[in-house]
Amino acid sequence: MLRLRAAGMIEVEHEDDSVRQVPNPTGNAPDALAELLADWSERHPRFADRRDAGRRLAAVLGDVRHQSPVVVGIPAGGMPVAAEVARALGAPLEVVSVCALLAPEDPDCVIGVAAEHHVSVIDSDAVDELRLGADELAAAVQCARHELDRQVARYHPHGSPARRRGANCVAR
Repeated sequence: MLRLRAAGMIEVEHEDDSVRQVPNPTGNAPDALAELLADWSERHPRFADRRDAGRRLAAVLGDVRHQSPVVVGIPAGGMPVAAEVARALGAPLEVVSVCALLAPEDPDCVIGVAAEHHVSVIDSDAVDELRLGADELAAAVQCARHELDRQVARYHPHGSPARRRGANCVAR
């Protein structure tokens, strides 16, 4: 855990409960924290890469193998993880395309997600906070659906696979 202490110091709590204070010569807390986090991340990587994450996840999910699961991956970042899980579980791997619904006036603001099979999930709090009207929301959904159609054509050239009703799903 990192805590900013006096203007010139940052306190670092280690896994062994030892505490060490690190000088912050610039006095700029965000820069010093970012530097400390980068240093810690290099010494304590959570996963070597996405495939490593998938292998570790599969080890945790080993008991699922007997439930005939289907592993679902989300392009592009989730596919290396999902592929390792599917391989380890001896399960089929499927791709599901999703697309973020973006606020019309702020393309960095996600207000929901659109997925295959006409699934949309809207963050009603975000829509309310942005005071989006029905027409604006419909336009955001239509824009996301257009991108989603492009993804589906790319990842499922023969059409989106049928849903597997009742299957145990492992999603990443």
